[in-house]
Amino acid sequence: MRSALRPPLATPSSPLVHLFLDETGFDPRSTFAAFACAVVEDATAVADEIVRLREKLLRDPFLAEHRSALPDLRRRGFHYASNHRDVRHEFIELLIQLPFQAYVCFVEKPSPFDRRSWLDRLLGRLLFERLRAHRACAIDICFEQTDSRLARRVREVTAIVETCVAVASRDRGGLPGPVHVRSAGKEEPCLSVADYVCGVVRTYLEKGGEGASVTYPAKDLARLRPKIRVVHDYLRGVFYTRRNPLP
Repeated sequence: MRSALRPPLATPSSPLVHLFLDETGFDPRSTFAAFACAVVEDATAVADEIVRLREKLLRDPFLAEHRSALPDLRRRGFHYASNHRDVRHEFIELLIQLPFQAYVCFVEKPSPFDRRSWLDRLLGRLLFERLRAHRACAIDICFEQTDSRLARRVREVTAIVETCVAVASRDRGGLPGPVHVRSAGKEEPCLSVADYVCGVVRTYLEKGGEGASVTYPAKDLARLRPKIRVVHDYLRGVFYTRRNPLP
């Protein structure tokens, strides 16, 4: 497992793929908790498009009429839970056009709910599948962490990745390629891709199920569905795909 600050370098035999991770619903009020992984090959191009849209929206006179829309976008960037509805719409429209694939693992929270245990459990399940699927690639794993636990959480996530690599290496495909784990804050635009996918899926599970096609959670999920390859219901062991979509 690499420990350098920079991602592993791509080579002709090991192209570089980026895995951007984010979680949602681990607060006491939520019924569902989820982790999302956005798989991006050209992270620079995706980041450039995200920055370009943000700069455009910060100049939008119509958004300026909404008291909190621009200050929130300026301070936090694209963040599903806090962005104004008009900002969400614009960013989801951009996501539809960007080259990435997304994977989600969620749980309907049991009682009692051990936050730390489920954080690691969902993350490990999500990462194991991605490491195994991209074993021929050099992999850069990036998750958001901005508080004082930064260094400790990097070690914790690295330990989860090492366990996944060890298990995946026993498969016929052999040992996955070089893997690097890092954390970043709002300076990493691509984290907002995973943030939005995670937020859209959890909001749909919380508010927009049962065929409520006229609600905004259902509409947002329908727009992003072509980008979401798998949604895994961890406790029920059900995998929702394009052929078996989340109901």
